[in-house]
Amino acid sequence: MPEQKKSMLPLHPAAVHIALHLGRHPVVDYLPQRSRQMKTASGPWTAVHRNHQKRQLVDIQEVENDCLQDLRSLANVSSCHIAHPIAIYYYQKRVFFIQEHVALNVLELGPLCDPEIAYVFAQVLNGLQHLLVLGIGFRVACVRTTVAGDVKIVLDWGYEPNISPLFKLAGTSYLAVFLRDLFMELRGPCRDWSVDACDFVRILEAGYLPASTVSLLLFRAVTIADSEQHSFLSQASSVRSTAWFAMQQKLAASSTCTLEDF
Repeated sequence: MPEQKKSMLPLHPAAVHIALHLGRHPVVDYLPQRSRQMKTASGPWTAVHRNHQKRQLVDIQEVENDCLQDLRSLANVSSCHIAHPIAIYYYQKRVFFIQEHVALNVLELGPLCDPEIAYVFAQVLNGLQHLLVLGIGFRVACVRTTVAGDVKIVLDWGYEPNISPLFKLAGTSYLAVFLRDLFMELRGPCRDWSVDACDFVRILEAGYLPASTVSLLLFRAVTIADSEQHSFLSQASSVRSTAWFAMQQKLAASSTCTLEDF
């Protein structure tokens, strides 16, 4: 029997496909979920594809960012822990960026226990690893999760990065502060922390990103405090059931009712 070769996993996720539309407004293809949201909101607004067979929800953001012309770099933003770019629309000197819609802000899940927080941070750090390896400037808008518990970083595509090495180093400190604040909010009022949790937060407060995998050694010099996975992350437990319950709560809260209904 011939010897079978072991399959090799790719070093990086495959590039995503980004559609480019010239002279076309995104509302031609996407129906805003709320018309007032599109007219009044300065940030992204949610829409559904007019082709119902696609069953696609997206977030649309009007941006002023010359860096979006580099489609090759955008296509490489393909980690499963980052909300994927989908399309760019150019219409009458206006630019609209379309990206994957992710159902819930992770803050809607809190407060979480240590294993659930570890799960969120393991996925977030893997997403940040992907972005740092790409060497592109970026700013995190928020962290969200699907109903299935897949945590994704949502980027602010209106951000125009400065790629100077000094600014990259400062950006690492900004990420550490962002993650520290996220940790505190997910933890809630409880301060009965484990030794691992305290050490994890201490690394963030020092301006470093705790290592999530050994491969993070690629850029240890500027961003990573440890060469191996931090012990806090090893206790990770999925937030799938928590995300599903949070979505049920959100749907229940969106339906208006009074005492007369009972």
